Amino acid sequence: MFRYNNIINKLLLFTLLMGSIACSTTTIESPRQLLENESILLGEFLEFVDDGDHNPDLLGNRDYLAKVAVDTIDFLNVNDMTGIAYFEMETGTGDRPVQGQEVGYRFVEYRILRDTLEQPVASGFSSNWGSADPAVFTIGESTSTLAQRGIPEGVAAAVTNMRLNGKSTVIMPSTLVGLNDYTSRMYEVELTYVDPR
Repeated sequence: MFRYNNIINKLLLFTLLMGSIACSTTTIESPRQLLENESILLGEFLEFVDDGDHNPDLLGNRDYLAKVAVDTIDFLNVNDMTGIAYFEMETGTGDRPVQGQEVGYRFVEYRILRDTLEQPVASGFSSNWGSADPAVFTIGESTSTLAQRGIPEGVAAAVTNMRLNGKSTVIMPSTLVGLNDYTSRMYEVELTYVDPR
């Protein structure tokens, strides 16, 4: 019995030692470091050149989107992780929505990550194109109300610049997505409903 307990104690001690060695090599990044890493990746993504057939001028993502867009509102600052880059790809019809007007939109959400070659990419993450209803909110709702409804603040800001059936591409840091996951996003948005009032 003593010999059996001694073997178990040694195995337990060995397991604890291996666990503590493995734990000692784990690095926990501070929120400041995570935000800095996000800023670096977002900056690299905006400047990354996709050398596909659709980009013969070899422009970075930000410049390419600005070139093919109908209109651009770009006040994204990667240094302090504020603002959005808004590229209107197709102008819709009618007026822009106004304060108090209910709107609905369809979207495809991409997370900005690194691929297996450590290149920055926009990787498809979620979409509401398959759902019965668009995402709906009222222009002018508070940030907290938007967050409760799952509407990213940056998307809401972009939609205020759109017209019915307009299509836009929006790039924003995680601070305007409403999630603290330190992952910037790109959205393809189509405004599909504007309350006629």
